[in-house]
Amino acid sequence: MNLPRASVRRPVFTTMVTLIAVVLGAASLSQLRIDLLPEVEMPTVTVSTSYDGASSEVMERLVTQIVEEIVATVPGVEEISSTSSEGQSNVRVTFMWGTDID
Repeated sequence: MNLPRASVRRPVFTTMVTLIAVVLGAASLSQLRIDLLPEVEMPTVTVSTSYDGASSEVMERLVTQIVEEIVATVPGVEEISSTSSEGQSNVRVTFMWGTDID
């Protein structure tokens, strides 16, 4: 029996077989584990400080810049990002992968 000829003669059967294959494929796909990419979490430390009543400029000058300068001397630092707002300062320090921050 020729497969194209059988598919044309029995379209309902062909549709059902196709739908079953799609449903089984989707079900098995959801059960697969992803082993190709390892779970990587960059070691990150966040330093949050508050200084009630201080403007964002004061926070930047008196707190954020000082914390950034001190943290920059720590070995293994890859990136430093910071935000200063009224009464709040956040400095996020990302270390090189594999650095033990404990």
